[in-house]
Amino acid sequence: MLMMLTVLGQVITTGGFTIDMGEVRLIADGDQAHVAMVPAQEMLQNPGFESGSLTPWYTNASWTISTIFPHSGTYCASDTGNYWIRQDFAQPVPSDSIVSITLWSRQPENGAQAVELFYDDMSYTYVILFPTGAWQQFDATSCIATGKTATGLRVWGYVGGGPAPDSTYIDDLSVMANVPAEVAENPAVPQRSLSASPSVFSGLCRVSCTTPGRARLVLYNAQGARLSELWAGEGSAEVCLDGEGLCPGIYILRLEGQGGGLSTTLIRR
Repeated sequence: MLMMLTVLGQVITTGGFTIDMGEVRLIADGDQAHVAMVPAQEMLQNPGFESGSLTPWYTNASWTISTIFPHSGTYCASDTGNYWIRQDFAQPVPSDSIVSITLWSRQPENGAQAVELFYDDMSYTYVILFPTGAWQQFDATSCIATGKTATGLRVWGYVGGGPAPDSTYIDDLSVMANVPAEVAENPAVPQRSLSASPSVFSGLCRVSCTTPGRARLVLYNAQGARLSELWAGEGSAEVCLDGEGLCPGIYILRLEGQGGGLSTTLIRR
């Protein structure tokens, strides 16, 4: 479902949303099962960027590590422009098990920021935040859709706020969830994993995946159209994706199987 905001006056854009800073009107174009849980756990890795790198976060453009006035510690992440930074959870979780989604953010120009939660059916839900020049903690929990399986979080910068650089700074993100007990109590049981390197490529991209049950490795374009099936089976596999047959752009690689899936974003230069 395509979502947009109709606006008047000073216009900025964050993700696929256009916003008037004076009047915001949202327009939509087009349109559980009970599981034993353990105490809430953090789903994000490197949530405060204190490793000094973005990994396992990934981005479609200009997000970088910054030491300029972080909220805590030594590092934060920064962006100039309407670009995203995303992390896929190591293990998908029922959306109903997510307790909270929070982040610290600041935008010196008082812009806007889209935060999106992704699901294993390739859909997402979102909330729009309005950071200021000072660090502020935002609660994005309201973006959660019930009855789904959550797979990752994406945060946007913005463009169009005024004459100064359209800069965004984020730090200390958190997604807390009551992980299903069978996962927490059996860490030795193999879980699905998916990685691709390099994620921005023009030649070969090496893809590694692991799945305890039968699954398929499928490539989609940015519009969600299925392009090809790269592998099917169970256990561990490594395959090479040849960029020569792909047009420059953004692609989604998904490991799909019973009980959920994993996805990662690839960029063909």
